[in-house]
Amino acid sequence: MRHSLPSELTDVQTLDPYQTDPNLIDELIEKGEKKLQAGRHPDPYTVPYYVGGSKYARNPPVPPEMRLVFDYGRETQP
Repeated sequence: MRHSLPSELTDVQTLDPYQTDPNLIDELIEKGEKKLQAGRHPDPYTVPYYVGGSKYARNPPVPPEMRLVFDYGRETQP
């Protein structure tokens, strides 16, 4: 995990930290998003148990219409 931002990103942040012009703010946001997309990894890490991960929904919950038997063959006879 990166603990510090690249200098080109921090330069934009320190340049206009208290900007109030909405058009300039939108422009700065667009520039930042373009830099973020340009520096993005082509194959990002996916957490295994999240959507798209190798273990996602591997063991789904038991459907409610199924009954679980916890006495394993030692049912009481009526």
